[in-house]
Amino acid sequence: RGPSPVAALDATVDGPATRAWQARAPRAPDASDGAAPDDDSRPAPILAGRHDDEQSRAYLQRRLRGMLGASAVVLAAGLGALTAEAALLGTGPRQVLSNWLLRYPDSLFFGAFCLAGLCFALARKRRLRRRELLTIDAVFALGMFALVLVQFATFPHWSFPGYTVTVPALAVIILGRAALVPSSEWRTLALSVPAPLALLVLQQLEGKSWIAPGQAFPRSHFDSVVLLDQVVLWWAVGMAAWTSRLQGGLRRRAREARRLGAYELEGCIGRGATGEVYRATHSLLKRPTAVKFLRAEAGDPRHAERFEREVRQTSRLSHPNTVSVWDYGITVDGIGYYAMELLEGRTLKEVVKSEGPMPAARVIHVLSSVCGALVEAHAMGLIHRDIKPANVMLCRQGGEDDVVKLLDFGLVKDLGGGDGTLTLEGQLVGTPETMPPEVLAGEAPGTRSDLYSLGAVGWYLLTGRRLFDAGSAVAMIHAHGFETPPAPSELVPGVPADLEAVVLRALAKNPADRWSSAAAMREELLQCAEAGRWTAREAALWAAMPPLVQADGADRTDGVGDGTARPLRG
Repeated sequence: RGPSPVAALDATVDGPATRAWQARAPRAPDASDGAAPDDDSRPAPILAGRHDDEQSRAYLQRRLRGMLGASAVVLAAGLGALTAEAALLGTGPRQVLSNWLLRYPDSLFFGAFCLAGLCFALARKRRLRRRELLTIDAVFALGMFALVLVQFATFPHWSFPGYTVTVPALAVIILGRAALVPSSEWRTLALSVPAPLALLVLQQLEGKSWIAPGQAFPRSHFDSVVLLDQVVLWWAVGMAAWTSRLQGGLRRRAREARRLGAYELEGCIGRGATGEVYRATHSLLKRPTAVKFLRAEAGDPRHAERFEREVRQTSRLSHPNTVSVWDYGITVDGIGYYAMELLEGRTLKEVVKSEGPMPAARVIHVLSSVCGALVEAHAMGLIHRDIKPANVMLCRQGGEDDVVKLLDFGLVKDLGGGDGTLTLEGQLVGTPETMPPEVLAGEAPGTRSDLYSLGAVGWYLLTGRRLFDAGSAVAMIHAHGFETPPAPSELVPGVPADLEAVVLRALAKNPADRWSSAAAMREELLQCAEAGRWTAREAALWAAMPPLVQADGADRTDGVGDGTARPLRG
């Protein structure tokens, strides 16, 4: 839980150095198409190539399996149609089986179906190496060509239907494989060129033995047919190579769009007032990571300067109850982002919404942990400014449940960094539901402002309600400035008086009447009678117990059922 070694591996947290590293790094090689990238696009770390190879291997297996499965279904349908036609003509089962083996085109459909089914069965294995997948691809393509050409050489093809089927069948195989299976243009050419060449050889051999001077089918007509066949097939070969090249470029661009420096984005997992959070994977360590993009005006130098300084300060935080920040940078569009540890758990807002008010011992555990994180931050001159239930998460980490993590330092204020020169005049940042009255009045926030927000979080955990349910922003500002919230014990009987006193003192309107520091508030929390009773065993038992919720979604409580009474758990 100390400073992570990841920052030393992928880049320093200094903004210009990070951006310079990103400019050197990164376009991933397209391992799926077999083409070697340019030297300036090859990642320096070889582990990045291995990561991309695994992704391309899995993609190749999915596409190859889909192509083989679809081919088997289509061929089975064609064979079934021919069999149904034979049955309507009164052909018996023995004759149908004979047609599958000896009669054209039944034998062609039967052989192709068997080949597709065999290759599909091989490709369905859970994990195949890339070389094995490429072998299956080559066997299917060349095997289909061989079946069509054997049919051409075995049966008379200068009349309908045999001859008219050969060239279209070869063209469909060439183009269909290029469209469905990821491959480089050179591999597509290598697998496609044998088809027109072999057909040309067979046509010349058949022409020498079948065409004779003075016959009705002149040699000039034969040569023109052969030429037309070659034109069609070589056009198909060219289109297949172009298709493979085009798809390879699209896959490269798609991967580049998902790649951000050393991180490959996988999907959005959350949105908030300050930005969006994406799940990502570090290409070197293959470690799950959360990447947050901050919303700001693109190209605003004031924002970029403030963002760089704040993230540098935040990355110095090493308290176990603070989310670890590993790296940061600015995108080419001027949007700031930073990478942090990906946590498994739920926010306080989600927990209370599904389970109702928390037991006092658990509330003390949460609040004292957040106070510990604030002690370190305040000692460095950093104010969070956005403490709220959605920014505190209860995680499972290191085999333990209810590990508290303080999130989202995107609005952090550096008391010693001259932040006033970079903050817009009159700008109000934070969440109104937990914002202290002095900040709503336009005053500069201080360390005791975070304690007011933390007191609002504690009040929410004890009651299951927001501190003030105002209908508008103006009413919310007035309530924080002039209204006194009721004591939690008035809404939820049984709240300990000592814990209630700590929370209400943190909610004092005058900052001087609050706790002098997060350390003082934490010390008083640990003096409460219920302190220390929320152990790892209690957390594990609570986590294993499903929420008791009625079918209509209302909390099952021992009170009115309005979500304000303590749920019947534990």
